[in-house]
Amino acid sequence: CETLEDLRLQLSATDYGSFLQNEPSPISTSTIGEKAIEKLVREFEYLRGNTIEPLTKFLDYIIYAYMIDNMILLIMVELMGLILEFEADWRTINITINSFGTELTKDDRQKLFPTIGRLNPDSNFKLRRADDIKQIKNIVKLFHEYHTFFNLNMTSGQKALEDKFFEYKFHYAIFYTFVKLKEQEV
Repeated sequence: CETLEDLRLQLSATDYGSFLQNEPSPISTSTIGEKAIEKLVREFEYLRGNTIEPLTKFLDYIIYAYMIDNMILLIMVELMGLILEFEADWRTINITINSFGTELTKDDRQKLFPTIGRLNPDSNFKLRRADDIKQIKNIVKLFHEYHTFFNLNMTSGQKALEDKFFEYKFHYAIFYTFVKLKEQEV
């Protein structure tokens, strides 16, 4: 864009739609910023208005944290670290299960394992040698959240296990990240 009017025109074809259409020309950068923040607040209020506890309380904490805005980056790094560890561990368990009954050697299996996560390195080494679901369950028993995924009727199979991991992964960090990304967008 060459001018702020060009920017207004380009934004009208995006999610921002007509949020600047009633603003008189010439438009200023401060007006664009104010209107973008107003849009963010409206979207957040809509999101919060369509939640139930405990997510509603969590979103209230985001508002409070936004007001004081101190340790936000540290909290974000910690949450992302937990998500990455969980994803790495889930991949390790999934690779182990999916390699049962295949020609993949146990050494090749371990080469596919992520090198991060709570299971790395000791439990990864043990999972490398696992031959069935019962052995996996025994290996992950020290990790409460993973162990509970295996406390289901294993006759329901891999799909039920994947559902348990997915449910666990669907974390409140997603909502916090939504707000932070919208803030960055503004």
